[in-house]
Amino acid sequence: MVKEEHYLNLYLDKVIFKFKYSTILSLSSDNIDAAKPFRKKIFEEFPVVDIDMTQGIDLDMDLNIKDIDPLNLIDNLIWIFKNMSQDKTVELTDSYLKITYEDGSFTDINMFLYEINLIIDALNEFAPIYPESLELKYNHLIFDKNLDELKEDINDKYFNNKLMKMIGEYNFSNYMSMLNFKDNSYNINIHYGLFDDFSDILNKQQYMFNITCAYKIISSVDEVFDVLKDMDKTMWKYYKTAIKPKFRKEMKERILEGNLPNQY
Repeated sequence: MVKEEHYLNLYLDKVIFKFKYSTILSLSSDNIDAAKPFRKKIFEEFPVVDIDMTQGIDLDMDLNIKDIDPLNLIDNLIWIFKNMSQDKTVELTDSYLKITYEDGSFTDINMFLYEINLIIDALNEFAPIYPESLELKYNHLIFDKNLDELKEDINDKYFNNKLMKMIGEYNFSNYMSMLNFKDNSYNINIHYGLFDDFSDILNKQQYMFNITCAYKIISSVDEVFDVLKDMDKTMWKYYKTAIKPKFRKEMKERILEGNLPNQY
């Protein structure tokens, strides 16, 4: 058995979970009250509500947005629920459910799973649900460090040293790389690198490691929770290959306000 590691700071700037399903007819009308049963079940955790229109384009998750034909887009209702601090958002439409944690609000894996379970249970108010896919995205952000400090934190595989040779020749606003591959039944996308103004090598920089895991072999809503836990473990496996022991130690010791211990 692998010994669990406890991290006090996950350096997670944003977490997105998206569950796509076949069209729920009761949510595809123009009835703004159609989501009332859903709202009732999550109201205690997500009391702030708004209603908007969507055409199904998701800039956060859709990688092939350039292939979407704008002539085929249809306006649909989207119900938006937020917690009181408005750093957690639940979006409900007739074809997908999306949960977003922003500004470091993801602090504990157990709380995350609890809220996902609550929201999926609320979705079952519209049963039967016919799942199509699951997507989970973790945006890791390491900030307030210069290039030399970042090189001590990030393994060479995920820190493109060509940047060091080119930084004196070009004024970059970012320098990013992307990997796409399969891990068993999962489609993995990793987008990583430096961004911001590199013109002064002494400036503090930001290193981004965004990983998205997609799963399309799901037959029942009952599978969502267990698949999500496994996706989480798979994604952390790759993140831990990107960071060096020194930074892993910093993750365990550095406490940010509001953060709780996490196990991986």
